[in-house]
Amino acid sequence: MKDATRNLRLTIKDLSMNHDNKKFVLHVSGFMTNGAYVQAATSTGMLVIRHRLSIKGKDQLPRVWFKDEGGREKCIEMCINLIDSNEMNILNKRVQLRLTLLYESGLIVPRQDILKLNHDSKMFIDDSGSAVIKFRIDEVSRSHQKQLFCLQVSPDTSQYPMASDVSPDVSHPIEVRSKRNNTRIRDTTRERVSLASSTFHADSDNRPSKLMRKSVTVSLKLVVRSPFDWNFMATNRAIPLSRSTIFSCVPMHIH
Repeated sequence: MKDATRNLRLTIKDLSMNHDNKKFVLHVSGFMTNGAYVQAATSTGMLVIRHRLSIKGKDQLPRVWFKDEGGREKCIEMCINLIDSNEMNILNKRVQLRLTLLYESGLIVPRQDILKLNHDSKMFIDDSGSAVIKFRIDEVSRSHQKQLFCLQVSPDTSQYPMASDVSPDVSHPIEVRSKRNNTRIRDTTRERVSLASSTFHADSDNRPSKLMRKSVTVSLKLVVRSPFDWNFMATNRAIPLSRSTIFSCVPMHIH
């Protein structure tokens, strides 16, 4: 035994549900032939189950979700399968589901009422071995110290104790925001408006060209160097401009 290690393969032939859902641990001790002390080792707890719930396409769920885009009917859709150790769906076994909203740290969110289920969610595993739920989270992460949310899907053992042989599954963390930030879009628009304004001046002999009058929707700044040189058409009325007047208008399309 040069590397002083050994691999063990063990089989536990009983379920945790038959032992009040307690976890099993493996305790290993040994001795040296020369009488030297060998410290024992204990494994982490193992919940022995028969089947488990699995969130299908977990990596495809949104990592950032905007709750105020798309209306109140907008939801996150999640498919849950009941599978065995070979990743095969278990058929003809009905399992009632329970949803719990968690933080990324694993702590339970105190206000579970911010988790809303769509009316057509199926809260049980049917004979096909799957269920589809649709949910939304009605508060943003910022209101929870910027913590991300996770959804735990577990068997409802309070109503169906015999489902204790099924283990839960937890989604990836989801950051909930209100709406997309349009700051970058607004900044880009300001740059374009500034460029258009810097080339859009009129004096007594020149008026804006036909091309400029048909430009895209922008905010315009007009500098007129003499009084009543020309009239600016807006809302079907002629507006006389006095000397050194700066005229600003809201974004509009000039024909």
